[in-house]
Amino acid sequence: TKAACIALQKQIGADVVEIKDLKNNPGKLTMKTDEKLNLVMDTEIDPKTVDISKYSSFILGSPIWMGTLSPAIRKFLSLNKFAGKKVAIFTTTNAHENEKMQVKNKNLVKQSGGEVIGYYQVLAMEEKDGTKVERSIEQIVEDSLKFVPEIQKLFSSSYSP
Repeated sequence: TKAACIALQKQIGADVVEIKDLKNNPGKLTMKTDEKLNLVMDTEIDPKTVDISKYSSFILGSPIWMGTLSPAIRKFLSLNKFAGKKVAIFTTTNAHENEKMQVKNKNLVKQSGGEVIGYYQVLAMEEKDGTKVERSIEQIVEDSLKFVPEIQKLFSSSYSP
């Protein structure tokens, strides 16, 4: 997700703020079932807030964890208000998100006051010979950059690099 966001930033000329998850490690998702809910619902992030007042539009990038935006992005949305802001959601995921999952993620942005104007997803895994394998960062970045013209068009009324 980070590599894709940096590539988008270079193409669009946007600012990037990385929201760091201080509690959850995406490489360590081997936990007991009862711990999964806590992983998704609560975490500590840095930074907690960002001055978004000078922006009218955002690309909110997140990996998908257990069918939803990452804990860090969920926490960021709960601590920051996006009232009157246009938001395009960009996710990296191991499987295509169905409409129900997308609606759930869009509602997280709406609850923070943002207007979701686009939803983009890039697969981080692909099936080869019946087995899921990780795609290269280069493939993920290449797929991400295909969205640039559409994102620019969506933000055209308020977009200024």
